[in-house]
Amino acid sequence: MPTITLVREGRTLEVPPNAILRTALLDAGVEVYRSPDDLVNCRGNGLCGTCVVEVEPAEAVSGVTFREKGQLWKYGDRPMRLSCQAKVIADCRVFTRPQLTQGWMGHPFYAHLKEGVGKGPAREKSDYRA
Repeated sequence: MPTITLVREGRTLEVPPNAILRTALLDAGVEVYRSPDDLVNCRGNGLCGTCVVEVEPAEAVSGVTFREKGQLWKYGDRPMRLSCQAKVIADCRVFTRPQLTQGWMGHPFYAHLKEGVGKGPAREKSDYRA
């Protein structure tokens, strides 16, 4: 049985093969949606894109569906999936409610604010201009 390691929650779940990721996460009490998306979503039909998660390795879940293609293009090379469309076929790591860097957060100047990116060396006061 495949094992899902939940990075944000620090938990591990064991699920049956071909289990839908969204269903497995919700059954385990894991928050898949941000507020208010937990109240207003497509209920697992792959239309709204609010149940997006980051999955590594990408081969651990089923292939990208037609419905996902309309939502996932905006995340570039990140291994993002709609949890309602992904079936778990092997052990994987899942990052729920990932930071969705779009707009101004995509600019290199703000790269240090992205989740999972090291802060780098601390700047001294003289590095800042008033």
